[in-house]
Amino acid sequence: METWWDAVQRMPTNNSYARSDAWNTHRYSLPTDATSGDDYNDDSDDNDPNMVWMAPLLLFLAGCYLDGADYPRARWLLKRCLLLCTSIITVKRVSIAEIFGADSTLLQRVLSEYASCAQEDPTVQEPWLVARRAAEWSMERSKASSSSIISTSSPSRHCLLLWKDPYQRPAYFSPAVTDPQPVYAAANEQPAWCHELAAHWTVIRDEYLRLADAGPSTASTSITTTTSTSSSTPTHWPVVGAGDHRDGAGAHDGTVLAAGGDWREWVLFGSGAQPNAAPRTAALLRAYAGPAVDLAAHGGGEIIFSVLAPRTHIQPHTAGTNLRLTAHLGLVVPPECSMRVGDTWIGWQEGQCTVFDDSYEHEVRNDSDSPRAVLLMRFWHPNLPIDERSQVLAQALQSKQDDRLRRYNPPMVNGNVEDRGMERTRCSHCWQTGFETIRVAELGDRHALVCACGNAIIQDAR
Repeated sequence: METWWDAVQRMPTNNSYARSDAWNTHRYSLPTDATSGDDYNDDSDDNDPNMVWMAPLLLFLAGCYLDGADYPRARWLLKRCLLLCTSIITVKRVSIAEIFGADSTLLQRVLSEYASCAQEDPTVQEPWLVARRAAEWSMERSKASSSSIISTSSPSRHCLLLWKDPYQRPAYFSPAVTDPQPVYAAANEQPAWCHELAAHWTVIRDEYLRLADAGPSTASTSITTTTSTSSSTPTHWPVVGAGDHRDGAGAHDGTVLAAGGDWREWVLFGSGAQPNAAPRTAALLRAYAGPAVDLAAHGGGEIIFSVLAPRTHIQPHTAGTNLRLTAHLGLVVPPECSMRVGDTWIGWQEGQCTVFDDSYEHEVRNDSDSPRAVLLMRFWHPNLPIDERSQVLAQALQSKQDDRLRRYNPPMVNGNVEDRGMERTRCSHCWQTGFETIRVAELGDRHALVCACGNAIIQDAR
């Protein structure tokens, strides 16, 4: 790693902002003027098409340093990568697709990693502001270049960045979802099933209260009308982000919880679901909330009882995709509870649904002395065509898997080796795949990358 670090620091540049000492001084700040000749000029080597090929390698190295908690070096590499990705297009008018082919999501991946670096860096107090400002900066440069590189036959191929709003920054962004908005406040903007389900909210609330107070063994006993509210957080429930009760799903969710807070969940549909613990609620969901139950069945969301303890803050964050919306049915809502979606603050009312797009930056606060409880439902975005949903979700899940594999696979000149590491091909001899199967072998006076079985890595079966 030290050899690589020395090498990338010696990469030539006339851009004073890209020097290591300047970037350590500015930390997470970016140039305020995207068109300034002082920061970006045609003579800068950051604008050289030959240099921009280094961007995927810089992103890989940044991930290595981030995994090792070396935040200054990860930050330096990511900022250099941002400059390379944006300068070549803004100054030379070359599209991201022309340079990287099918990999048109490179800039979004760099920005997502940049946000992760800020979030994990303990010296950063408000990492969401870092992520939002970086997105704004990149969008300005994208807009400045779009008129010069747009293709009428395939405009998406020439998009530097698919994001259109700095508050909406999902790792996977599908342009198939049209006319997004942060909050769906009006009754006619919400799905009809939200109102149908809300008509039975007292049944759902009472079942939640029994489950919260006594656990699943008594939740399904005879329920009568009650006006009681659970006065304590159900600490016998799983912690959000613990992962064990959901087979690893949602393991990242707990990282956005501010210190000292407590956030609990009971999964009804989705990974780790226990719908029998709340049978009446499960039956109502199957009867009315089909889009939510279906999305959970496809692995794209969940339906849970979500409880936020008193004096708890869920810090600003964004969801991983823009393929869904989220509905909260208010069950127990004390005063002084609120949520920000985008730049709008909203609240909840017991017995009513609040619908929002969680791919927008959002945060939740319970500043009261009582728990806040909602029935949380993820459901297919209504503006995503029904006949495209399964395919687009599969693409999003594959993109997430590819991002995981890229952490272990440096960009390779040999496409066959990269395909094996990314699990796109298998060995024709032992049928193994993945980066764990790649070995370095001595072949006379040279070295080569081979399969663990000794077979050469060539263009094998996909």
